[in-house]
Amino acid sequence: MEKDFAMYDELLKGHEKATLISYPGLNHLFIHYDGEDKGTVAEYHHPGVVDENVLNDVVNWLLKHVQ
Repeated sequence: MEKDFAMYDELLKGHEKATLISYPGLNHLFIHYDGEDKGTVAEYHHPGVVDENVLNDVVNWLLKHVQ
């Protein structure tokens, strides 16, 4: 993941509205899940809540960039 993050960071340099933030411990749905189905399609069947830090970052980005 660090390699991908660095690649996107480099690609988006100079794009003033681009913001990259890593959320360790969250899956690609931005939820915490550490069950036995972690990393499999079955993980989609487990309910979860989007992490509060992600929601706050999205709201703050929108408030800053959307007019």
